[in-house]
Amino acid sequence: LHSFTRPMTHPAMIHIRSLPFRLFACLMAALLAAGCSKEAKKSQLQSRAQAFLDAGEFEKAKIAYLNVLQKDPGNALAIAQLGRIWSEQGSPMQARPYLLKTRQLNPNDIELRKKLVSNLLSLNQRKDAHAEAAAILSLAPSDGEALILLAESASNSEERDATLQRIDAFPLRASADRYVAPVVFLMYDKDYLGAEEAVARALAADPKSVRA
Repeated sequence: LHSFTRPMTHPAMIHIRSLPFRLFACLMAALLAAGCSKEAKKSQLQSRAQAFLDAGEFEKAKIAYLNVLQKDPGNALAIAQLGRIWSEQGSPMQARPYLLKTRQLNPNDIELRKKLVSNLLSLNQRKDAHAEAAAILSLAPSDGEALILLAESASNSEERDATLQRIDAFPLRASADRYVAPVVFLMYDKDYLGAEEAVARALAADPKSVRA
């Protein structure tokens, strides 16, 4: 038998072979650090925007949330907050794209969807507003504000009749909103006494009702 001697590997060759792994490790570390830095920056921008909003500094809050969207165009929180701020400031045209995007990203955000109904009404898009109010009631059948918005957005006799049926079937029978909802129809019919009685019943049901 011949003796077998493993050939010696030169230290320089070991170093060269280990380079790809070392480079890969360094690259991964750099990418992770960049990702963490990006998330930290985004979180910082969101916190700053929320602080402005809490302080009532709406213009600064809008700028801050727009900065968030520059970093993260699909940020659902920033989109929703911009829709909310523009709505509260009475700017329906500016609010609309953010409200529509919020409906797409988070269809269960009932409060912002109701703002979308009001937004559509202010732009005289009654049919779309009525369809949106009906969709909200399908998600939240006991939402009194949505019931009132459904009545306010009815634009023909068919929608009016369907809305009256919904009012009659409203699950919260003693709700003030159930009495307020048909007032818009009573006023349209010039039944002012009926409207006054409906408001009185609403206030009797809930003396603190802001919609009566």
